[in-house]
Amino acid sequence: MANYERDWTTYVREHLEEMLEVLNMSTTEMATASGLSELVIAGILEGADIDEAQAVGLERATGILAVVWLNIQKASKEFDARQ
Repeated sequence: MANYERDWTTYVREHLEEMLEVLNMSTTEMATASGLSELVIAGILEGADIDEAQAVGLERATGILAVVWLNIQKASKEFDARQ
């Protein structure tokens, strides 16, 4: 069986940055829409891990399912572990 390894990954912070741009939202507006604090949003943008409740908040604000946010995080952690 072939072993496929990616040579790149994407991170939650990158997706959140993109969504802020696409939705034309400030971090304050994202915090309000998600029900998360500005401190939590800032932490995510700095690379902090998200938990399930935060993923649900991001879903609420962006329309991207919580499971997708969590899978992005899981995939990036696996990628980092392989480096």
